[in-house]
Amino acid sequence: MVKIMPRNNLRHGDSHTRFHNLWRDMKGRCDTQTKTSFKNYGGRGISYIKDWEKYENFKNDMYESYLLHVSLCGEKQTTLDRIDVNRNYFKENCRWATYTQQANNKRNTHYIIINGIRKSLSAWAKEFNINENLVERRINLRKWNPIKALTKQKNGKH
Repeated sequence: MVKIMPRNNLRHGDSHTRFHNLWRDMKGRCDTQTKTSFKNYGGRGISYIKDWEKYENFKNDMYESYLLHVSLCGEKQTTLDRIDVNRNYFKENCRWATYTQQANNKRNTHYIIINGIRKSLSAWAKEFNINENLVERRINLRKWNPIKALTKQKNGKH
């Protein structure tokens, strides 16, 4: 008679779910030197809180907000994002974001404040329906102020 032993490594049943993969990928960016993204995370000192070493603790902190974001934006548009890109992964510094939100939250993102509202250059360019690269050249090369760079048309009109 063969006795079947239970698998000791089966703890949560979430392996290969998107949520579990996001946790695993976060750890990989911080811990695995062979990952190409390591240089931008673990390689510059970005890590995660000790409690998140265990998947169950990460899930306790982040799963409810994950489900809410998925219900609003869809599973494929739900990514783990650090609010302050220079700080570690922990509950208060993490949020669920779309790929567009992630792209606007990078170390090299150029932010502009207009009338007290802070947005990325690309978000302002989209709002003003003007080419982002043109606005960036006007600000960086011509030293125009952001409002002029965003509102002046190619034909010289505002």
